[in-house]
Amino acid sequence: MMNCKQVQELLPLFVGHDLEEKRERMVAAHLQSCLACVYEAKEFRETRQLLQEYESPEISQGVYAEIRGRVLREIEAESTALP
Repeated sequence: MMNCKQVQELLPLFVGHDLEEKRERMVAAHLQSCLACVYEAKEFRETRQLLQEYESPEISQGVYAEIRGRVLREIEAESTALP
């Protein structure tokens, strides 16, 4: 049987269905008897759902070009400053 600390470390993977079958069963078994971890899992599910619904804002080509130019200038400045 897993303890809460072990389960809480695995909850993001559990919620995302990214655990190997054995560990998934162990986490599920723990959740059958631990309301605190059930609550944590619910929080991860809700957060995951919000992230999946999020659409990144559209960035204009002008803004993108400006950001890209700044980054390239900083990279160039750092590379010329190195001994």
